[in-house]
Amino acid sequence: MIYIIDSTFKPLLKIICFFLLLFASEVAFTQEVMHVKGKNLYDPCGEHVVLRGVNEMFIWADDITGQQILPEISKSGANVVRIVWLSNRENEKATPADLDKVISECIRNKMLPMPELHGATGKWDKLQEQVDYWTDPEVVRVLKKHEPYLLLNIANEVGDHSIDTKTFLEGYNEAVNKIRATGLRCPLIIDASGWGQDLNILMETGPSLIENDPLNNLMLSVHMWWPADDGSTGRIVKGIEEAVKMDLPLLIGEFAPMGVGCKQSIDYRTIMEMSQKHEIGWLAWSWGAVRNGDCHEMDMTAGEKRGMFDGLHGWGREVAVTDPNSIANTSKKTYFLENLMCPADGHTEKIIFDTDMGSDCDDVGALALLHHYADLGKVEILGCIYSSGKVPFGAGIVEAINIWYGRPRIPVGAYHGIEVGDPIDKMLAEKLVKDRTSFKNRIIHNSDAIEQTLVNRLILASQEDHSVTYITVGHTKGLYELLVSESDEISPLTGAELVEKKIKRWVALGALNANNKERHYTRDWNFFFNETATYSKYLVENFPRPVFYVDGGSEVHTGKTLKYTSPGNIVRTAYRDWLWNVEKKTLDDQRPSWDLVTVYFAVEGMGEFMESAGNGWLDFDIEKGCLWNSGENHLEQTFIQQKEGTNERFADYLNELISTEPKLKR
Repeated sequence: MIYIIDSTFKPLLKIICFFLLLFASEVAFTQEVMHVKGKNLYDPCGEHVVLRGVNEMFIWADDITGQQILPEISKSGANVVRIVWLSNRENEKATPADLDKVISECIRNKMLPMPELHGATGKWDKLQEQVDYWTDPEVVRVLKKHEPYLLLNIANEVGDHSIDTKTFLEGYNEAVNKIRATGLRCPLIIDASGWGQDLNILMETGPSLIENDPLNNLMLSVHMWWPADDGSTGRIVKGIEEAVKMDLPLLIGEFAPMGVGCKQSIDYRTIMEMSQKHEIGWLAWSWGAVRNGDCHEMDMTAGEKRGMFDGLHGWGREVAVTDPNSIANTSKKTYFLENLMCPADGHTEKIIFDTDMGSDCDDVGALALLHHYADLGKVEILGCIYSSGKVPFGAGIVEAINIWYGRPRIPVGAYHGIEVGDPIDKMLAEKLVKDRTSFKNRIIHNSDAIEQTLVNRLILASQEDHSVTYITVGHTKGLYELLVSESDEISPLTGAELVEKKIKRWVALGALNANNKERHYTRDWNFFFNETATYSKYLVENFPRPVFYVDGGSEVHTGKTLKYTSPGNIVRTAYRDWLWNVEKKTLDDQRPSWDLVTVYFAVEGMGEFMESAGNGWLDFDIEKGCLWNSGENHLEQTFIQQKEGTNERFADYLNELISTEPKLKR
């Protein structure tokens, strides 16, 4: 197809180019965790973090998941919140689901979550119960989901003043080893005994505890409930300086202006001053959305605006805002915490995603999976193409999904014709895209999106050579039109030249069952049906870059975990509507995962679940079908297939990924 761009189109073209170039670049995230070196804490990108934040008793709050409280705390500039929690033995509200929600909300508000269990306070014999909660498989799943941001405080103030060094060391060595056995790698925080106050026991046992941890990733927390007539100023200064000399990873996990029962005073200003001087983290007790029962004066917020930033008063306002060493004046959020990912200095897979969204719901799952990989920094989604036209609402679904995942500016191109595609709106796409109130999409009809070949050419023209992976999980019309396009104002290169220069590989869901022992030709949905066969044949025989045909997912059933995701999740809605509209089934019945498996391979390679049938070529006959032939050929083609016996494990893996809450959620 030849595109003639006259003068009336040039201003529009400049606008398109501007927005594409402005938003095409993503940043990358590493899968590492927060980690401790010497006395310092570092984020997954390697940037030093000095903790500044507050405690809040969420487990006893009406707002247990922090939907109202955490945005208010965030206004202070805090970079961490200690989440007071209980095991579900001690409080039936302490469900893994609510723990997941409060941690998610903390991260969404750009604060590190530090959950802790409060049920063993002063009681050494209850330490094991706290460990049992953290090692419960359902809880571990929640923790691993958020692990890059997580600081796990094993238990609050376990043991009274009678606990000796030997008992403390043995008990926590065992606790750390049990938690590490679950695969958790995040920093584990150990409170001092003596109701959290015994700094000496941390200095005596700390080096051994750290050495015993297989990952050497511990922090030691003292609660400076050290009330005295003089505020314990000298004790505070001496304690912090001695810990610094030992290079201990010390954290001041709790403090207030007075002790239990509002007795005597604690020199909280010196705590903040010394902590700032030596880059020691601290968390004030407590924000006050839930009142302190034994001393209301500890509440940082009070009155009609209790729990709100505007409710800060007295010492709470000092600690949060006005003191030179307050949260507002000393808290720093690293790039990782602000952006929920690392700067783009590592490898990310640059991807154009081409789909026939609406024909089946696994396209939706595949795009959700791609966004999850983007959240992890594994991919940069350069653009999305909807290359099916008979149901002209797929581009709007694509945009709505991008919006849900917090990436509304990803370019979406669409086929403006009606010759290709499934003629039946199986997913009720028209209904979904017209619900703009729920899904915030701009595009309704395909004609509202930029024409697909323009988007493809604009994206590729700005990329480095051989850097783009082009994924098709639907029809081949979009890629065909790109390949045969002529030079234009976007690029002096033809489509074939642009593909040859910029695309690294084509990963295609197609040629299903073509590698069969019986040696018979097969016809699959993407390559042969809905008027696509001639375009598929041309691509198979003329594509100038390496091609990977992916065959898998027919017995990998996904979708059931979506019922646990947040309200308004368009991925869940689309799966639900397709399953009911087409098969009168529910999310529990799930759907095969052909498209998800293709995205998995494009990002993770063979991994645990895929294998290569080797190089060869695809014999393509429009009437008979296609057949894979192993051996050498001038075409760079590889057949990728799913390993036998992996269906259930693969399904569990994909289900977890597509139901993970977006990091950049709108």
